[in-house]
Amino acid sequence: GKAKIATTAIAQAGTNDTDIITSLKLKQTVFGLNQTLSNVTASRVAGTTYTNTTPYPKIVIITNTALTSGSITLDTSLGELCRTTRNASGAMTAVIPKGVTYTLSSNAGTSFIWWEF
Repeated sequence: GKAKIATTAIAQAGTNDTDIITSLKLKQTVFGLNQTLSNVTASRVAGTTYTNTTPYPKIVIITNTALTSGSITLDTSLGELCRTTRNASGAMTAVIPKGVTYTLSSNAGTSFIWWEF
């Protein structure tokens, strides 16, 4: 048979098991590559709902020692697939799948640092 190169859309969908993928498309579609950690604190507000509009899963990290309670709430239709974790020093993390909404609820008011990767 003949080999068929996957288009970018096919590579990003991740559902085709017959087309082959080039190294460039692999770099463009695999989570973590070509992504950077950004401090988005100035554009984020607790209690506001945001949507991951990127074609990749997003990691959200929120830090502040005052974060003794709170959570990053994701689209509830995902149920147990998405969970917030919080360590002893108050840092919270969550993986946000593409297209999913997320909201920070916290006791820290506006005193936090919000990172997204």
